[in-house]
Amino acid sequence: MFRKFCLILGLSVASLQAQYRTESWNLQPGWNAIYLNVDPGERSLDSLLSAYPSIVEVWQWRPNGLDPALGNADPANERADEWRVWRRGDEDNTTFSLAIANAAYLVRVSDDAGAQNLSLKGKVVMPRVQWRTDGANLVGFPIQSGTTPPLTRYLGNAGVIDSNTSAYRYVGGALSASNPIERPARLVEASRGEAFWIRSDQFTDFYGPISVRVALDDGLSFGTAGSLQRLVLKNNTDEPVTVTLEPTASESAPAISGGLPLPPPPSPILTLRERSETTGLFEYPAFGASQTVSIPPNGTTGLSLGLDRAAMSGGVGQKFAGLLKVTDDRGLTEIYVPMTAERNSLAGLWVGEARISRVQNQLQRFQRGPDGQTLSDDQGNFLPEYRLDAGGNQILDGEGLPIPVVDQELNATAQEFKIRLLVHLNESGTATLLSRVYAGIIADDGQGTTLTGLSTYEDRILPVHLDTAVRLSSSHFPSDLKEAMTGSFSPGSQLSVTVDLGANHSSNPFLHTYHPDHDNKDARFENTEPDGIESHKVERAITFTFNAAAGPGEGPQWGNTLLSGTFTEAVTGLHKEIIRVSGIFSLGKVSDISTLHTQD
Repeated sequence: MFRKFCLILGLSVASLQAQYRTESWNLQPGWNAIYLNVDPGERSLDSLLSAYPSIVEVWQWRPNGLDPALGNADPANERADEWRVWRRGDEDNTTFSLAIANAAYLVRVSDDAGAQNLSLKGKVVMPRVQWRTDGANLVGFPIQSGTTPPLTRYLGNAGVIDSNTSAYRYVGGALSASNPIERPARLVEASRGEAFWIRSDQFTDFYGPISVRVALDDGLSFGTAGSLQRLVLKNNTDEPVTVTLEPTASESAPAISGGLPLPPPPSPILTLRERSETTGLFEYPAFGASQTVSIPPNGTTGLSLGLDRAAMSGGVGQKFAGLLKVTDDRGLTEIYVPMTAERNSLAGLWVGEARISRVQNQLQRFQRGPDGQTLSDDQGNFLPEYRLDAGGNQILDGEGLPIPVVDQELNATAQEFKIRLLVHLNESGTATLLSRVYAGIIADDGQGTTLTGLSTYEDRILPVHLDTAVRLSSSHFPSDLKEAMTGSFSPGSQLSVTVDLGANHSSNPFLHTYHPDHDNKDARFENTEPDGIESHKVERAITFTFNAAAGPGEGPQWGNTLLSGTFTEAVTGLHKEIIRVSGIFSLGKVSDISTLHTQD
């Protein structure tokens, strides 16, 4: 039922917050080949290159008419033109205006211009290289900045080249027999962002000695509720490799319409899941400034990365974005994995339980002699122990009688007693303790659009959708309970509520439907007796004290979709003394719906 319930209600997915980096290229007058590792977004080439007037043409290579962004053939013509072109000031002969990532470009700089540095800021994307098997490929690679490894070393395990393979690189100047220039791949020193022509007849998706895989191609996307992501590193070489992972801040977003650049969002704070050798439970220590991972030859290593949601500051909807930089000790790879998260509201429906493990004693203590034996009077009755003041004198009550000492310690029970908990929190921060809640479709326009809601009464669910609705209930509270709580529903805070069972309440334990001596009526069954004759008012004062941080094994979801703490309850009316119990509680969020429909 729990799984079905979650599927019905669903959890919202946060919109992604982009991460930005600036990539640079040294361009020579004439023709240059570059590979774009970042996505400039919706900014046109006219805008992107406005500060570089000497760049007069840009050609985008589309292998076999494929879209480099999608990796799909043009459905209208699988042999579509492999090139698109942008010409400065020539709209009639321009066939594209938006640059994309993971694509190669030929850039022509005016012959009368000097060498220059082109810098473009864009959204970071996961690397992807498309290889065609029927000709040459214009490709580039996520090579570590500042290094220039030979292509044969970088591509040694790709299976697409050998020691006799040639590569063609652009060196500036006009297109001629010497531009692009042909060189054996073993003599070509590659650099980040440069594109080369390489011929291959083997299919591969190889883009580097280290490959990185995540569940979603757009990176580590935690959204509003996610707290754990799996990252897989593969060593594509025949040698052991040590990989370093380093959380890195995003650059500021590009300025919009000539305005000031937008400040970068705060970076998500990562944790790393590890199993404790002592407890066997998973622990989530801080990821720290960096982590190193050793990967055997042609081996694969997976890491479970958590998001420390308890450390996320700001208001609801605050976006977090950053990068996870991946490099290797051979100086070959430099990959940036985007990370995104959004601070979510705690509002919604929470379901969990309290586990009562301690109960207060109500035991009379008796006097003992020097030998530790209990003392008795002349009739053999044990002598009670009485409360004493600082001078050793007995403390008397209002009637002048000594006050006995009663053992009221909270001692461990033989076994736990579980109480199911249903708590709804609205957007204003008011928490309501419930005994029953329905989840189902409350509106339907008949055109396929429906609205799912939460209600304390079944009639709010549309009758035609009752077969898909879910009811959650707790038999540990009165069937009609919906009691607002006082305090704060948040880590390190406290909530309190009193469940009032009046002398005539249907759930009062002193009332028995079929026993005339316990109906709270007089002998003629006509008038209700005063409180205390046949039935007594019972009150349950309940307090939830939330932990300030996650406990062992609770995971990174704590503070966002999981909360825990200490549960205490004081019951009056059942006994002449107050009965106190305590234990621990945990609550898990099963719905983000912040509105609760009631009949009040």
